[in-house]
Amino acid sequence: MLLDELVDLELGALLDQEVVPVVEGEELAAEERRRASVTDQTLARGGRARGRTVSPVRTWLTDTFDLSVPVVGAPMAGPGEGALAAAVSAGGGLGMVGVNATRSPDWIVEQAAVAGAGGQRFGIGLMAWALDDHPEQLDATIDARPSLVSVSFGAFEPYVARVRDAGIPVTTQAGNLDDALRAERAGVDVVVARGAEGGGHGRNEVGTLPLLQTVLERVEVPVLAAGGIAGPRG
Repeated sequence: MLLDELVDLELGALLDQEVVPVVEGEELAAEERRRASVTDQTLARGGRARGRTVSPVRTWLTDTFDLSVPVVGAPMAGPGEGALAAAVSAGGGLGMVGVNATRSPDWIVEQAAVAGAGGQRFGIGLMAWALDDHPEQLDATIDARPSLVSVSFGAFEPYVARVRDAGIPVTTQAGNLDDALRAERAGVDVVVARGAEGGGHGRNEVGTLPLLQTVLERVEVPVLAAGGIAGPRG
């Protein structure tokens, strides 16, 4: 079982910026040799150079979705539109478009196009209880071919099955151990253990860290942590 971080926006603490020195003549040649050496070492470690992802931390999440940081943006209904998802993905994580109950299929198509502009990976988050009355949201989501679909809050099992049948990785947010076990039985690829510190929808029963301890001990699929996590230190 693996533990990665799910946060809303705070990517800054996880992102490294390269400082490019100003060099001339022999120093320039030496700098180019140094950069070539770094690139070779990066590729030997399975990283990315010149358009390929270079991840300082390799996890199931970074390997599966070709990320440079093990972060998934929360699919917030409202602020979580295509532009925000695109910004998270551009920062090295996996941006998510959040779909509320009133969004139309056309809106999903439009936001998915924004999030995936330039071939970027992105995900889409749906609410199971809303899909009961608006199954067309799921149809549009599957047609958009995101890298990840999140279906939470309600009877998610039939929708998880449809996403899996479409060949798209799927996750569900779990607010307690029973939720996590239920999600695993439904066939999710990854469980989001979301503690009481997480905003918006969800349970308010147990904090993130105690929840993680119980979920990690009982489920076999990868686990993402959500709620009250602002950076790599916690």
